[in-house]
Amino acid sequence: MEIRNETELTYQQLSKIALYNKNYRKSIVIILFFLILFSIINVVSYINTGEVQPGLMIFIVFAIIYLIRFPFIIKAHFKSAMGDSAYHCSYIFRDDEMESTLSNGKTQNAHATYRYDIMERLEIRKEYIVLFLSKAEFFPIDKKSFSSEEEMNEVITLLKTKIKNK
Repeated sequence: MEIRNETELTYQQLSKIALYNKNYRKSIVIILFFLILFSIINVVSYINTGEVQPGLMIFIVFAIIYLIRFPFIIKAHFKSAMGDSAYHCSYIFRDDEMESTLSNGKTQNAHATYRYDIMERLEIRKEYIVLFLSKAEFFPIDKKSFSSEEEMNEVITLLKTKIKNK
């Protein structure tokens, strides 16, 4: 088997893919949980003693700043790494490995071959298939870039059998 995929993405699309992975969503849920918990503790403390806990207020302020600023930091990171040029990814899926060639305005033809057993995680989203080599390194694959839906389904089936989410 040898299935090809040509994916082209902008830095905005890449940052969106990076932001909406499971780890980021988990961290947002955890931060929101503690934000609500500490807000309740602070309100109860204010009602009982008439004083606001400054340590909790500092956490609340930094948590809100993090939730607001982090997406902009990720976008700036991808823009500085890529510039305004598109990110072009060529993938060849084989039975035991994936070959990738990545290029953009700053990086020309970064070529590598990866065995599926070293992949950390697979996420199948509405528009993309995302293969995670590590928590921060990922390969976005546009579902629309396959030559047919049968090829896309064959690749998804292959990836589901070969990649065990860690």
